Amino acid sequence: MSKNHFKISVIIVFQLLLVSCKNTQEKMQDYVNNFNSYASLLQNGIITSASAAAAIPENEIQINFQTNLEQNDDSKEIYNKTLPSLIANLLKKDPTSMDLVDEGVHFKVAFLAENGANLAELIVDKKKMNELLKEPAVTSPVVASKNPNLTPQMQEILALLNKNMPIENKAEGTKILKIDITEANELVYKVEVPDDYAALLKMDSANELVKESIIRSGDFRKVISAVSRFGITTVKYQYQNSKGAVVNTITLTQNDLK
Repeated sequence: MSKNHFKISVIIVFQLLLVSCKNTQEKMQDYVNNFNSYASLLQNGIITSASAAAAIPENEIQINFQTNLEQNDDSKEIYNKTLPSLIANLLKKDPTSMDLVDEGVHFKVAFLAENGANLAELIVDKKKMNELLKEPAVTSPVVASKNPNLTPQMQEILALLNKNMPIENKAEGTKILKIDITEANELVYKVEVPDDYAALLKMDSANELVKESIIRSGDFRKVISAVSRFGITTVKYQYQNSKGAVVNTITLTQNDLK
């Protein structure tokens, strides 16, 4: 072994000894410091900031994701369904967080609406982590999309979203069945609507009315902003009736925001 290799080995062993000598509270603070130093990388068109804090007496690490989403039933439904999978994937890929869970630390993760209200919250302790780890993996491209041009990152994002489908809007009786990205780089929402709604969507005047409704809600602007960094500028809403027949497809682009 060369002198340089020997020095590197000694440094690595020394660092490992330092880590192993730290108590749980010190490890918690290190985790929080590291998370906050890289939190800006998590920002996108929807997540405006992220932060972590250690509550030492409670053996708890609090992680908040601030979003620009409105507090409504749709947002709550989506995040309450997708949060467990997202957090499980985030934590299990980080050995430090898994070690903390093993040592009795629990993570309290929250997604916050633009007004600071909770959209979704999840507490992960040892028992909850074991439950999440038992759930089937969602990294298979077949589950997410048949588009061969998607990056592994986009495939995994789609897989996580589609794992929790359908997402139902109980007030309207509509269901998001699947989210996909076509080879033409279009974001597609496949939505099932009640039969009476389906009949209205077949009318000639439906397109402009539905477009106006989507744009007026404000969520479309945030979706376009979030996906534009992936080169996606077109969003399609493909509506189908209860029997699976497509009754209308609404196409929206950034031009519709002008």
